[in-house]
Amino acid sequence: MKRVSPVASVISLVAAFMFPGVLPGHAAEAPDFRGKIVTIILGTTTGGTTDQSTRLMAAHLSRNLPGRPDIVVQNKPGAHGLTAMNFFVQQARRDGSMAAAGSTSQMNPLSYRVPQSKYDPNRFNMIGGINIGGTVLIVRTDALARLTDKKARALAMGSVAGLPQSGMQMTAWGNKFLGWNARWVSGYRGLPPLILALQSGEVDMTAFATTFLNPDLLDKKKFAIIYQSGSNAGTQPSALPEIRDVPLFAGAMKGKIDDPVAQKAFDFWRNIASVTVWLALPPDTPAPIVETFRGSFTKAVAEPEFMARARSFSKDVSVVTARDLKESVTAQSEITPEGLGYMSKLLAEQGLKIEPPKKSKGKKSQ
Repeated sequence: MKRVSPVASVISLVAAFMFPGVLPGHAAEAPDFRGKIVTIILGTTTGGTTDQSTRLMAAHLSRNLPGRPDIVVQNKPGAHGLTAMNFFVQQARRDGSMAAAGSTSQMNPLSYRVPQSKYDPNRFNMIGGINIGGTVLIVRTDALARLTDKKARALAMGSVAGLPQSGMQMTAWGNKFLGWNARWVSGYRGLPPLILALQSGEVDMTAFATTFLNPDLLDKKKFAIIYQSGSNAGTQPSALPEIRDVPLFAGAMKGKIDDPVAQKAFDFWRNIASVTVWLALPPDTPAPIVETFRGSFTKAVAEPEFMARARSFSKDVSVVTARDLKESVTAQSEITPEGLGYMSKLLAEQGLKIEPPKKSKGKKSQ
């Protein structure tokens, strides 16, 4: 009989403790979540694009994880997702019972390189996600003529609290380089109330993902969709027939910027302008658990019902792998402090008080 050393026995016991369902001598066996509850922390209110996408992914992931655990989405809004992300990295269990979801906004260094932030998405164990297309900039037709008339009353540009979402930042560039006449009205706790404010005339313009377009917002007598961000770095328009011919904002900005730092900042914006909703496990989660989630996610998004449901609220939806998410986060984090500082300065010049970005501590990805 082959003798097992005391050290090997200890390692086996530790492995069994850390990876429930992985027995000594069966290291390749996937963790079993039977009878468990997995909680996904989400830093947005209910009803928005990120919330819808997260709940869709959660429902299909639940039936593909070993043991088919219940998955619940816990909305924890606050500080543009910062509250949820800080909670996630500081208090989330590393046993697969807790994950996080977010959007492109939480990957943006402008969001996490601030003194209040305790998280760095470079350290997240990405599971996978979906890209739900670009955003549109929409203006009430009764206010449209004032957008380029500096003598007229400035248009009220509605924005969520904190850092404006990437699509909303089109207005900042438009004010600076296209001669727009808009002022920021910030503080809305999510897109549903902001869209209601647009429809009621409380604000004159705003921006949101194409998933929020409805027949009323497509009524050209009431609203004009003046630009879209597109996807693939602002080069690909939406597949929606109603807005396919709406000009890409990157095209309007071509040749307008002569400052190299400003150009780098704008190129960075182009790469974050489409909306990606992602799932991740906390830093330092054991590798077998991470790989189990990733494999189960791959099975979940391959289900025909998944894509059918996704396309019910986004015609531009596509799957994003864990590798793609990691590369995207890395690319965004490599923007220079000068480039990030430019965007902060641009927003501050227009009356938005955004915390200046702090330098990355250079933490390694897990």
